[in-house]
Amino acid sequence: MENIDFDVIIIGAGIYGASMAYSLSKYGLKIVLIEKETPGGAGSSKYSGGIVRVYDEDESLIANNLAGLYEFANWNSIGYPGNSPFFQTGLLYLLKNESVIRAKEIIERSCSDETELIESEQLIDNFPFLKNHTGDYLLYEKNSGYADVRLTIKNLIEGYKSNGGLLLENCNVESAINNDGNWSVKTTFANLHSSVVVFTVGSSIRNFFPDLEVFTKSVPLTLISERETPFILPVIDEINNVFTRPLNGEFFFCGTPGKHINEFPEQLPKYSEIELEDVLSKISKVNGKNYSANVINGFNGHDSYTNDCRPIYQFHKIFKGAYYLSGMSGRGFKSSLAVSKKATKEIIEYLQISNELK
Repeated sequence: MENIDFDVIIIGAGIYGASMAYSLSKYGLKIVLIEKETPGGAGSSKYSGGIVRVYDEDESLIANNLAGLYEFANWNSIGYPGNSPFFQTGLLYLLKNESVIRAKEIIERSCSDETELIESEQLIDNFPFLKNHTGDYLLYEKNSGYADVRLTIKNLIEGYKSNGGLLLENCNVESAINNDGNWSVKTTFANLHSSVVVFTVGSSIRNFFPDLEVFTKSVPLTLISERETPFILPVIDEINNVFTRPLNGEFFFCGTPGKHINEFPEQLPKYSEIELEDVLSKISKVNGKNYSANVINGFNGHDSYTNDCRPIYQFHKIFKGAYYLSGMSGRGFKSSLAVSKKATKEIIEYLQISNELK
């Protein structure tokens, strides 16, 4: 069995694995990126709607959201590879009346340049479905929108490979063993060695670190056709607990919070009539329409969650040289580029200190 040394091993090629690989590859490191399927073809990235927004009821996340929006909105000028995957459509966030005061305070402190608090009636002419909105106010973010998740990952992977990075697709990791900061990652055909392993595997992180408090939650997604008044921008409805994201022309995705929780994604049930009835009930309250005859497709996506719904990205406190990004809690994509830059700096500093000690 072949033994090969690398500066960094990355396991998982979803949006975080791809962005970490691209960011780290700019430092001239010898890197291998391992993916059990194809980049973006597994895990939560496979199902992500790619919504890019700033406001969050958890104010601690807004700084990363702002930084993430900047990266996507300035994709070409920053120098990311390939064509920009970002569509700057604007975004609506429909508030409950009881959330308005807190939302106003959060905006004033953290995101007043990007997020406006507006009376719902002011935008009815632009967005007729707001006639059904029972809240008095909404949030509007003119610079937000959504990105093509697959194109984002494809571009990052191509940039990574052009910088000399190695991609191992359809490659299973059988084990990852740490010996005082010296990692040995065994695949079917080789032993790969490094002082740093980056785990970007979502809920599957518990296959490597069982004690981490991360779990999997389903995210039912339904594809719907709307010819008369299509959703032309993402809408997040706090009242009805549903979101929409434009697809192409008359089509849009509709998502709801999942009801199913388990340890690993493969343990979640499949999309069923229960999920379909739930999403149709909720979207009808948003748009005042019955979409039962307009459904094109439906399936259960998923994401990794933490108990407080805050993503985690850090070095492991016990296993030296292990860095993990997990628990994105349905909030990971929009800040992925910015968070990966921060994580890259931490890893580079770690490698520099390690080399100095040697």
